[in-house]
Amino acid sequence: LSISQQRKLEEQDIWKLNDKDDVAGLVDGFDSAYDSLAGDYGEGRKNPVVFCCFKSKMLHAFFRQHWAAIRMAGVNKIAADVAMLSQPLILNEVINYLMYTPLSGNEAQASTLFCKPTNTSDGTMTTCPVYKDSDGFIMVAILFVVMSIFMLCQNFHFWLAVRTGSQVRSTVQALVFRKALKLSPSARNSVNVGEITNFMVLDAEHLLFLFMMLNMCWSAFVQL
Repeated sequence: LSISQQRKLEEQDIWKLNDKDDVAGLVDGFDSAYDSLAGDYGEGRKNPVVFCCFKSKMLHAFFRQHWAAIRMAGVNKIAADVAMLSQPLILNEVINYLMYTPLSGNEAQASTLFCKPTNTSDGTMTTCPVYKDSDGFIMVAILFVVMSIFMLCQNFHFWLAVRTGSQVRSTVQALVFRKALKLSPSARNSVNVGEITNFMVLDAEHLLFLFMMLNMCWSAFVQL
């Protein structure tokens, strides 16, 4: 800010992006992944089966390029879902702790996650162990740890998904721009500026949301 008040900012005044977020590096990585699929998508060959049948060589190249980030985001999403599903179980134990204590007089009706009172053959009811005073602190500590894991994994997954989607969008925009510069005069006459703009803006934005919501396709079934 202090430099901008003194003179006009130049390229060397702005900090550089991480190498993994730099467009030039992203395009080079895509070109390498795209070229590595030449044998699989050659003439007379069937499309390879990875996750599903990739009919688009370009989409397959994007998945190969960003597979490590997609996999890491999926692992964090699984951890977040497990932590989220564990919270009601732990909260139920906390409620039972508050209701069934030695002072409540309800020891015979105590029902916990690992113990359910049942009627015996002689008509009596089996009782569950009464909670200790220290059990409440342990449950609260476990609940705090589980909620912390949920928040950390959920936000880290969201960050990875948004970063991957943004990288794909930037790569597509750079590829379309590079292709537009190489069009011959006859090809330029067949494609108007609006179509090129749609490729660089709308279609690239669709790929951004695809990679952002990719892990939600299976996570929704887990949460159900």
